[in-house]
Amino acid sequence: MKGQSAINVNPWSLLLALHEAPCSVVLTDAGGRVEYVNERFVENSGYSLQDVIGRKPGEVLRSGQTPPETYQEMWDTLKGGRVWHGDLYNRTKHGETRIERATIIPMVENGCTSNYLSIQHDVGQFMADQQKLELYEALFQNTRIGILVTDHGNRILAINPAFTEITGYAQAEVQGKTPAMLKSGMMPPEFYRSLWASLSQTGSWAGEIINRRKNGEIYAEWLCINVVRDAEGDPLYHVAALTDISERKHEEERLNQLVYHDVLTGLYNRKKLQDRVPEEVARARRNGGHFALMFLDLDRFKYINDTRGHNVGDKLLQEAATRISGQLRVSDFVCRHGGDEFVLMLTDLDRPNAAAEVAIKLIHSLEKVYRIDGYELHLSCSIGIVLFPEDAEDASELLRKADMAMYRAKHKGGGRYQFYTKDINDSVQHRQSTELQLRRALERHEFTLNYQPVIDLASGKLISAEALLRWQHNGKTISPADFIPIAEETGLILPIGEWVLDEVGRQCREWLDAGRVVPRIAVNLSTVQFHEPHLCLNIQTILDRHRFSPDLLEMEITESAALGDSCTATCTIGELREMGLQVTLDDFGTGYSSLTYLRMFPLSKLKIDRSFVQNIASNARDAAIIRTIIDLARAMSLKVVAEGVEQPGQLDLLRSLGCHKGQGYLFSRPLEAAAFGRMLS
Repeated sequence: MKGQSAINVNPWSLLLALHEAPCSVVLTDAGGRVEYVNERFVENSGYSLQDVIGRKPGEVLRSGQTPPETYQEMWDTLKGGRVWHGDLYNRTKHGETRIERATIIPMVENGCTSNYLSIQHDVGQFMADQQKLELYEALFQNTRIGILVTDHGNRILAINPAFTEITGYAQAEVQGKTPAMLKSGMMPPEFYRSLWASLSQTGSWAGEIINRRKNGEIYAEWLCINVVRDAEGDPLYHVAALTDISERKHEEERLNQLVYHDVLTGLYNRKKLQDRVPEEVARARRNGGHFALMFLDLDRFKYINDTRGHNVGDKLLQEAATRISGQLRVSDFVCRHGGDEFVLMLTDLDRPNAAAEVAIKLIHSLEKVYRIDGYELHLSCSIGIVLFPEDAEDASELLRKADMAMYRAKHKGGGRYQFYTKDINDSVQHRQSTELQLRRALERHEFTLNYQPVIDLASGKLISAEALLRWQHNGKTISPADFIPIAEETGLILPIGEWVLDEVGRQCREWLDAGRVVPRIAVNLSTVQFHEPHLCLNIQTILDRHRFSPDLLEMEITESAALGDSCTATCTIGELREMGLQVTLDDFGTGYSSLTYLRMFPLSKLKIDRSFVQNIASNARDAAIIRTIIDLARAMSLKVVAEGVEQPGQLDLLRSLGCHKGQGYLFSRPLEAAAFGRMLS
């Protein structure tokens, strides 16, 4: 503490001057006992003169927070006849602690100290304010948030180090300039008009803004601006706090990419679709607009993926996704729904035909050859289209009906589009019911086999038969055309097909054990069965189980089953032939009928589709086609079977053309096992 020499002064004159002083005044005798306090002391401490008279101030005011060393130094100074200055932590009568800056003067008469005069100022608020200022200064200098202060004319007065770190500008470079020096040119004029309107009306603004650093780099920041006003409400300063959110924005974009995008194709995923469709529904309702939702499925993708491998399949999906995106506008939406399915949304449609036009472009684009890892691959697609609000008015119904329409397009052979109609809904309900009953049919033993004879046209003798599946359900016979496609789509065709093979083996063993001469029995293999990896093993197991000779079994496959991966098809047919089975290409003439396939596949015979036989007598073109098929088969040492022979005229013409075998109602309808068994010698 800083001391000074005592002065000689008339105490009563001094007391008179200090009575109305704006600070606490305490007069004690030489022993330190209170003789007088002024009104400000009473006001500040809560103690009256009667409370403290004759007592030492420390007995009343001591709070315990003033260090003992301070009191020791105080008395050493006073007893030396010097004035003492220092801070005391005093306690009021109400228990409040106050920081008071005291000046204690020894009052000397005739060389002896007669009294002590203490003058005390409450400095607690001052110290608190000072601490706040120091804290604010520390925050201003050390916070990671950039701070910018401008005058009411928006000229920069001060910036903090964080502002310099974020923008690259130092205090000297921005002093007196406006924040417009940070503009990136990427924010439209209306953005700034809205910002200043908010400041004028509410005194504050907060939001994202794109600015430019000193080095020219564009960055995103979160900016908060507040207007500081004087007592009259006039603006004095603008205080802006800014945070660089570039990294956060990049992280948000990365997370958005992970959450809402398909990893393989880069398209939006199903989660984004779940958000996007309701948004478009709400927007279209608001504006009275129309849009179309498309469900697109790649035909035969699973087959390529299974036979060429997932790496080729992935690249095929990526190329397909690129082609799909290339047919859409920026305002449209496309996502990978899963597997080989995509969902598209065409916004702001002015007419339904616009959706059909896009569908046609998609079909043509996806049909073009794909060259991947040395393979030339071919795809088609099936597209279902539903319109808002004509067909449905909520997101889930739109998706459901688009999916239904897509399946109708696929049922028609694929490579086409289909708008949703009411009959599709009825058809889907029928399909769902059929699927449910199919799953129970095997357990309930509802399947049976009929056998339709195949006749040698030259001799008229029975030489083989085709096993035909029948489904007896609720007293009715359901046509295979009604349930086989559903069984193939659901995968139920595999257990059903295995049952057919096993039943043929069981029935033939029964006939053989009864001493009957059993002809070769043909069994139709679906596309799904033909490409099942364990097909040959399953057939061999059935042959072994029923002690059934393979030369009595014939497999019929369609051109579509063998189409696509010719190498795999050739291997499978070759393996069946090595087992001793005959392999027939069914419905020849209705598909691609490629000579390349006939040359590659080790087939036993061709089966001419009934559609050509039906009009052979009246249609010269059909007769010419059959003649060509027979000549082709003869050149390749293949037998020919004509399906659907129903009239003598058809039989005569087929014989004249050199057809080997025939099958149809002219010879026999499909027979139950018992009836067919009676035909066997």
